Formats: sequence, C-alpha cells, structure tokens
Amino acid sequence: MKTLTRWSCAAAASLLLSGPALAQQQQQRPQQQAQPQDQQQAGQSGQQGPLATGPGFRELQGNVAEVSRVSSNLTVVEPQTGRLVTLEVHDDTRIVRGGQTVALERIREGTEVRAAYTVRGDELIAESIELSERSPQAAEVVQERSCDQPARLRVQGRVTEKSSVFNSFKLVDPERDLAVDIEVGSNTAVTMNGRPSTFDSLEPGQEVRATYELSNGRFFARQVEVLRGPELGAGPQGGQQPAQPEQRQP
Repeated sequence: MKTLTRWSCAAAASLLLSGPALAQQQQQRPQQQAQPQDQQQAGQSGQQGPLATGPGFRELQGNVAEVSRVSSNLTVVEPQTGRLVTLEVHDDTRIVRGGQTVALERIREGTEVRAAYTVRGDELIAESIELSERSPQAAEVVQERSCDQPARLRVQGRVTEKSSVFNSFKLVDPERDLAVDIEVGSNTAVTMNGRPSTFDSLEPGQEVRATYELSNGRFFARQVEVLRGPELGAGPQGGQQPAQPEQRQP
C-alpha cells in the first residue's frame, strides 16, 4: 500500500508540473493574422529581413517589454544594455512575422524584434517591425513539484517594469523569449552583487536572476539576484534616456 501511495503521489506531481508549464507557454504563444504579404521571411534569429532603410533610419534589436494598445506604442528592452526604448506605432507602420502582417495587439511580450525607426522631435516613430518566429521556451525547472512542495523555476534577464503597489516586477528573459511577472514577499531573499539587499533596490534595466515558485497561477519569488545594473549612456535620441514603460494601476 505504501508503494502504491508513493507512485500515485509522484504521478500526480508530474501532471501538476507539466500542466502549468504548458499553460504558461501556450498562453504566451503569439497569435497572428492570416494575411499574406511579400514572400519574404522575417524575424528569425540571425536572419536579415526587409527592414525599412534609407537616410534617417535607425535600427533597434531586442525583446518586447510592453505593448500599449491605448497609446499605440511598443517598448523594447536591449538585452546587452538594459535600455528601454519606446517606439510609436502608426497606421502605416509595417509589422510582420514570417512574411505575414501582424496587428499591434497580437504582439506577445518577450518576443525578439528588429525595428527600423526615425526620430521626430521627442518621438521615435516605428517604420517597420519584424517579429521572431520562435516560440517562447518554458522557464528552467529548479525543483519539480511534489505532493508537499510547489514547483520552483528560474529565469534570467532584464527588469522592464517594477510596481511598488503590487510588490512585483516584470522580467524579460531574452534566451527564452519569455516575459514573467513575479511577486516579491517578506520571505524573498534579495541580493545585489552577492550582498543582502531589498525590493527597493530593484529598478528597470537591471540584469536579474530570479528563482520563484508557481502557485495558483501566480509566481512568487524565493530568491532575486541582481547581477548588474543598466548600462546608461547616450540613448537612441542622442543623450536622452528612452521613455519608461507605463506603471500598472491598482
């Protein structure tokens, strides 16, 4: 009877672990309109696609940090620097994935993008945006779920948003094309350069490794390691720092 109980527990734990991980991946899988364009393939990692070119055009590559449907803009984080760059999307902005046009609201956070834009005053106007065709990868499993322990997962990337109201932050993992909202509690261990720190020390642009638990569809941080800060300097507007993502309202 003990052997049967242990086997049942292990089987149940396996099903519980695979279920949320698959749901997380499916939830963030991009959707697209089935409207064919030119038979040019765009957005694959390392593949050069039909970005707008010419005098005055600039190019940006990174991962989607936020999509604002209300303001019609797209915020991209540069993995190497941690800079957050907000591009204005107009009606004539060309957005493609695999040769097909994609609506702004169909863009998934975490997706790798290449964009061509122009500078008009204080605005960065997106002329064309190419989306990677890669699907997001699930977070690294540090500890599998058991009968009495939740699954423990790990991601590493740049902080793109922080909410003091919800005690949470958003992290974009460029290796996995994954964006995760993680909550921080009193039992979360926060370190900066290996030394004890607090949630207040987190800021957008930092490179962070986060270990968290999955419980009832929410992610609770167990450990947050700040590895390095953003590389500040001359941004896309010639010395001005890019606009920060909008803060969520309670």
